[in-house]
Formats: sequence, C-alpha cells, structure tokens
Amino acid sequence: MRNFLVLYLILGTFIISCRPFNQSDETQYVATIGKYKLKQSDISKLLPTGLDSLDSVRFVDNFKQQWLRQKLLVIRAEKTLTLDEMDMRKKLEEYRENLLIYRLEKRYIEQNLDTLIPSDLSLKYYESHKAKFKLSKPIVKAVIVQVPSYAADPDEIMRLLMSKDSNDFLSLESYCFRYATKYDDFNNDWVSFDVIERFFKDDFLQPKKFFQRNRYYQQLDSTNFRCVYLNQFMDVGDNAPYEYSKKNVSALILNERKQKLLRKLDSLTYDSAVKNGELKQE
Repeated sequence: MRNFLVLYLILGTFIISCRPFNQSDETQYVATIGKYKLKQSDISKLLPTGLDSLDSVRFVDNFKQQWLRQKLLVIRAEKTLTLDEMDMRKKLEEYRENLLIYRLEKRYIEQNLDTLIPSDLSLKYYESHKAKFKLSKPIVKAVIVQVPSYAADPDEIMRLLMSKDSNDFLSLESYCFRYATKYDDFNNDWVSFDVIERFFKDDFLQPKKFFQRNRYYQQLDSTNFRCVYLNQFMDVGDNAPYEYSKKNVSALILNERKQKLLRKLDSLTYDSAVKNGELKQE
C-alpha cells in the first residue's frame, strides 16, 4: 500500500507555482503555491494507519486541498494587510506574558486558597450582603404528583396534599408509592418556578398572580393526572432565601479570597524585587 501511495503522490501531484522546477522538486513536494511548499513526508506522517488504498488516496487528496485553501488565504492576507497588521510579535509576546502570569496565579491559588467555609461565616456573609442575592426568577416550595388517569382520585389527592396532619402526609406518601409515576417534594427545598411549568408543560405568564389564586392546581388529560401544592412563593426582585443562595454565597466568598491572594502575590513579588535591587526605575 505504501508503494501505491508514493506512486499516487508523484503522479497525482498538482503544482501551483510561478517558477519552473526540476525533477527532484517533483519528488520532494506534492503541492507548491508561492513560497509555500507541502512535502510528501508532511502528509505521510499524518496518514492514519489501517486505511485501504482508496481511503489513503482520499485522505491525501483532502489534505492537499485543505492545505492549499489555507495557504491561499494566508497569501491573500499578506497582500492585503498592512505591515503593522501582520506584525504578530507584539501580540504573541503579550499573549505569552498573560499566559505565564495566569499559570503563576493559578498555581499560587491552588497552593494557598482556603476552601473551607464554616456555616456561621457563610450565614454572616449572606446577612451582610443580602442586596447581592436578588432573585432573577420566581422560586417555590412545592409538592408535585403525577398519577395515571385510570388510577387517580383527584379529591383524595388534593385533600392529602393540603392537609397539615402528619398522618395524612404519610398516607400521601403511601398512595404515591403505590400509584404515582412521579412524586417529589424536593426535600422541602426552594426550586425554580420553571420546574413547575415544565412539569405541567405549560407557561404561567404571571406566576405571582397564579400563586395568589392557586395554592393547589391540577391538570387532567387522557393519560395522566398532574397536580401541585405550592407551600411558599418568592418573586423576581425579592431577596433570595439563604437556603437557596448557599452555593452563590460560597462562590462569592471563594472569589474574594482568590482576589485577596492575587493582590498578595502582586505585593510580595514587587516588594521582593525592590528588596533585592531587581527593580530599576528612571
């Protein structure tokens, strides 16, 4: 197969060039355009193993076409752009410096960041920065139930859901264990109102008014009976409850610690350079 490929590269090569070339050039390059030359060895190194003859030919041809198109764009850019636009040295140096600083900072943070956040510290931060935790979407505490239509007892489900009796709560769980295809109280945690909308496959345009009018809501079709009981509701713009904001609180605390470490790294580096006489200013 290798001999076949070599023969194809020699016979199938198309050369784009403004200058004449000798026989040795033909065997060395499989494509040429302007100052750019594609060597046969450049393709051979990338040729996947296990290809049959036809796939090898296709791979070589596709590679050459992509290479030529890329070089044509490069040549056009070289003719079109100004010298300043083509001077990449400054941009490459800036990129190199930024990358080095980023890696240094990343290592320093990994080595020095305290990720432990006691619950009392988290709560204290939340209480001091409540304005940072405004809701961008409504949230609820709710219980949802879905039961096949043939097995549903809507009146009994509504009664159990709305009851404050602990025995009725146990009865609800028992009922749902036997009949429900979906039952979730979300561990009594706050969840986005979107969860309720997705459950009903419906869009409630004014969730606050919906909640004020409907602590209990149900929907029945030929397949399923669905219902929800909304225990609590908070609207857009309200201060998010601490339980709902815990992850954001932790993220903000960690971010502030990171920023503090970066300022410390900067100061230590500067002070060390001054102390050691490495910093010279005119």
